[in-house]
Amino acid sequence: MKRLRLYLDSTILITFVFGARLEPKRFNDVSTLFHSKNVELVTSLYALIELYNYPIFNFEQEDKEKRLFAKQAILRVLLTEIEIAPMLPRELRSYYSGIFKMDDSSDVPHAISAYVEKCNYVVTYDRHFENIEDKIGCRTPKKVLKEIEG
Repeated sequence: MKRLRLYLDSTILITFVFGARLEPKRFNDVSTLFHSKNVELVTSLYALIELYNYPIFNFEQEDKEKRLFAKQAILRVLLTEIEIAPMLPRELRSYYSGIFKMDDSSDVPHAISAYVEKCNYVVTYDRHFENIEDKIGCRTPKKVLKEIEG
């Protein structure tokens, strides 16, 4: 069986790093994906930036402490087997922006990165990606796990 190539957006990275206590069911699915030998995982610098910003804008600690949490969050992801796609060149971003129309324009670089990286699916909890199902599949971790197990 050919391994699925999956683009993980920031909702998945945030769940992987911070979800064990807050969302244990989702965390278990995401953690299983990160440890699966049946998938190739890809994310992008765009998703890592959003992961970095999560504690900055959502935690109550002092700024210095929030920045430390943010650095540790990125390190946790980087220490896995995930591939990191680079930021897109302006020309490529401009070209594909006309093809990937989404309600939330901040999701467009993720969609383009997943497409350029030849991923089978964008794995996300964000429903905005359903708008581009005709170009690249969109799945939750639970749906991907059912597919690779079944």
